Amino acid sequence: MDSRILVISMTLAFLSSPEQLKRDKKGMNAVLNQLLQLVMDSAKSDQYRYDGFHVSEPLEVLVKMFVVEERTLDYVLCHAETEPTSDMSSTVHLFISLLFSFSNALKGTDRLEQFTLVALLNILWSISFQPNYAQELAKDEKLIEIIEKFAENDKDQDIIEQYKPRSMESIKQATNGILHNVNRNYRNDVKPNQQETVLNASVVNPVEW
Repeated sequence: MDSRILVISMTLAFLSSPEQLKRDKKGMNAVLNQLLQLVMDSAKSDQYRYDGFHVSEPLEVLVKMFVVEERTLDYVLCHAETEPTSDMSSTVHLFISLLFSFSNALKGTDRLEQFTLVALLNILWSISFQPNYAQELAKDEKLIEIIEKFAENDKDQDIIEQYKPRSMESIKQATNGILHNVNRNYRNDVKPNQQETVLNASVVNPVEW
């Protein structure tokens, strides 16, 4: 993987409108392959870094792209070309295992870890909108327990609101959304089109990060 090309691709993904991303399917597939590969490689490192990137960087791009086009989520989970090969179950569990790794981020002061946590929760929320993928989340009791704790606990979450990108929702919104989509009890503060609204705001007001 050429890190320079990946940097350019990630930058273009941020600057592109939803319509532009949807038109360039072939180019976006190549970027999605690279992004997932980078997440996989970074996840193997104790510092969650690979080739100069922190795992939060490809995750942030994936958050936006999953909201832009449902096809990108399906592609990453089921068709992405990686080494070793991946499938829906392994990719979903990659994101889940990363969430486990960053689940204590709010107890510390590391902003990068906290940002990574927010990104992962947003990705899992996107995954939960598809019933067949939501089932993969719902059957992981440890995951649901962690999600429920975040949904019930407002402590220390407000400070993250000050620096999270506009393309992402808060921990509260994301966790409530996940619980709703997997048919668990939740506090109904999430609107069905919440993610679309967030994306539109991010296009009008480009992410500053």
